[in-house]
Amino acid sequence: MMGRNAFIPLTVALLVTCGLGAGCEDERGAGQESAAGQEQGKAATQAPTLEPVRYLSGHKDGVSALDFSPDGKSVVTASHDGTAAVWETETGKKVHSLVGHQGAVYGAAFSADGEHVATAGRDGLVLVWDVAGGDLIAMLEGHPNGVMVVEFLPDRSVISGGQDGSVRHWHVGEEKQIWAVRSDPAQVNSLAVSPDGGRLAVGGFSGYVFVWDLKTRRAVWRVMAPASDEEEKQLRARQAAAAPADGSEAPGGADVAGEQGEGDDTPAPAPARQRPRAIMSVAFSPDGSKVYSQMYYNVVQEWDAATGKYVRVVEPLARVMALDLTRDGSWFLVASVDQTHVTDAGTMAPAAHLLPGFQFGHDAALSPDGRFAAVGHGGHWGPDRTWQAADDPRVPLWDLSALRSTTRPANP
Repeated sequence: MMGRNAFIPLTVALLVTCGLGAGCEDERGAGQESAAGQEQGKAATQAPTLEPVRYLSGHKDGVSALDFSPDGKSVVTASHDGTAAVWETETGKKVHSLVGHQGAVYGAAFSADGEHVATAGRDGLVLVWDVAGGDLIAMLEGHPNGVMVVEFLPDRSVISGGQDGSVRHWHVGEEKQIWAVRSDPAQVNSLAVSPDGGRLAVGGFSGYVFVWDLKTRRAVWRVMAPASDEEEKQLRARQAAAAPADGSEAPGGADVAGEQGEGDDTPAPAPARQRPRAIMSVAFSPDGSKVYSQMYYNVVQEWDAATGKYVRVVEPLARVMALDLTRDGSWFLVASVDQTHVTDAGTMAPAAHLLPGFQFGHDAALSPDGRFAAVGHGGHWGPDRTWQAADDPRVPLWDLSALRSTTRPANP
């Protein structure tokens, strides 16, 4: 998976701010989707359609997060029913039910060697499990409230992001916190580790995209993602004005977080807005030179990973709910409003339309070899701010093998 994201509790804040269905999906109405977003639907209907080859059946409520194992043979899912589960990709058989959280499970991730799974929950816990036996091997306590997202580093340590806006680094064997920093004024929604394991991208409810140096624990850059054409113009102008006279890049332009240590790591509050602009997914490109961020019900944006320079809107990706990128960078898997599709990252043309589509797509994942695609979906907060359980929480799996054999790999 390109980077972990978290969806479920965010919707409560969206309800408080603008009401369910009361224009939240029109956050980009000032301009960033433009005509490209409209063309997205037309192009998707012209691409071949694929049906799921199987479903992962067993959860009793919506699936908020999922991840493939490094070899693609297993999938881990996290559900609002309070459990996580490990499944066989080829058969759809449930291998283990991971029961240990008190309340909804928001995040799940495999370790790089595929031997461990970490889960994050509403109860403020990060739990680490042995994949072979399904046994709980570590309980990581320290978040004051819900933990939204979790990720492993190459050394098997764990990174988590919480509703308190903190990012925390954990030693699994000793079950202790190594360090913690405040990375968002509100809530951390998504994490992505760079290919070399040296940097961490963070997306939060307030709309910031943050990149941290994991060795020094200092911010490399922080930028508020633009939510309209006008904000994009303003950001480009600020970053151009901040660029050195010799033509080299100024990290993050006027929006860089600057030098921050453990005692001085709280970002400035996000500007007041009528609607939230939460960053739901972040990802590094395969070579680590780019960062992609996905804004809730909005567009995907590209950044220079080293400097924070804003590069572009990745068109025609719009109205996006969840996003993933293949390990070789050739495809995007996009769960948009009511549709799921695979897009060629080189031409940005839809490669396949995956049926059925989902209004509440919470997470999207591609297997490392690009063969399988999966979407976690189902369940939402109702107008009265009570949780509406999913009617059909099954996780669909699509086999993209035929698609791989008929489309050229891209090299963006």
